[in-house]
Amino acid sequence: MYKIIFLPSNRTNDTDINKYIKVGTRPIIPSAEEIVNEIKLGDGTTYYNHTGNYKEREIELECNFVAKNKVEWMEHCRIIQEYFKGGTGKLILPNDDNEVYWNVKHIEIEMNDRWMGIGTHFNITFTVDPYRYLREYENGETYEPHAFFNVHSYNFYEPSKPIIRLYYESNVTDFEIVKDGVADTLFKLDEPFVNLTPLYIDVDVEDRVLRYHYQDGTTDTHTENTVGDFDNLIIPNGSSVLNMTSDYVCSIEVFRRYRKL
Repeated sequence: MYKIIFLPSNRTNDTDINKYIKVGTRPIIPSAEEIVNEIKLGDGTTYYNHTGNYKEREIELECNFVAKNKVEWMEHCRIIQEYFKGGTGKLILPNDDNEVYWNVKHIEIEMNDRWMGIGTHFNITFTVDPYRYLREYENGETYEPHAFFNVHSYNFYEPSKPIIRLYYESNVTDFEIVKDGVADTLFKLDEPFVNLTPLYIDVDVEDRVLRYHYQDGTTDTHTENTVGDFDNLIIPNGSSVLNMTSDYVCSIEVFRRYRKL
């Protein structure tokens, strides 16, 4: 049986969805497609500008289920909608490649039919980043409380967009990141915890936001107390070092999010 696992962004999901749906056919994973700009030249030829950026992919699953009765059919529909609600998270296809996950940006469910009141066919379409993210680097690396951190990275894959997690410490009013051997500040958080008491802040380079996580499970985003470009924090291919300095002892965690096409 073909299985799927979906891990939502902002909540836990304990349901085994494979008890409620059957994937009819193994999905076709579309190839990564680079964004190429075509420019028609005066001599009738075409110049192709390869941007190095890639289009989102769509992974479509053809699914079905048969319930025991009409009441159970409705309950199955509720469970499926509850499982995929929110539309963002991690998609794992263990039967194809259990070592990677897909970063889901949108989910669309389309019910095609219903027969005898108890059975149905439906399609689930996942819009995902063009990259496959390595599960080996899914968890963050925690650094002991300090005021200075050397974050070494050895990236053998595509340039990655990490998440840098800063845990709450009310006395921190200045947090700077620089490249090893470079004096200029790449990125700075200015008074990140003023009037706010989150559990932690995520510097999310992919989404280009500061994401505040609170005790009650809620989140919100800010960008107004940042200085510098999020892209300065991209981890390039090869060996690199980011030096992080705080004006007070704090704890950090770095999710490198290594990825490949």
